[in-house]
Amino acid sequence: MPADQKAFLETESGDRISCMFNPSELSISKSNSWQSDRVPGRDTPTLSFTGGESGTMSLSLQFDTTASGEAVTTHTNKLAAAMEVDTSLS
Repeated sequence: MPADQKAFLETESGDRISCMFNPSELSISKSNSWQSDRVPGRDTPTLSFTGGESGTMSLSLQFDTTASGEAVTTHTNKLAAAMEVDTSLS
């Protein structure tokens, strides 16, 4: 059985954001869009795939810098920066 490991998030540019505590839950979801056309005389509609939707990830992270005394924003700013649009990736 492998040893427990500390979780981390990795950005598209390869930067790692270490988690102080592993999240107890992680949820990832993705959906697709379908269009239905009703056809007279049929008991089910004809479905056409119209594309994929954006995916989402949800987790709860806890930050505790009490022992070190550093500002918690040292860690939370890294997460906020990950939400910025990186034009070099387009």
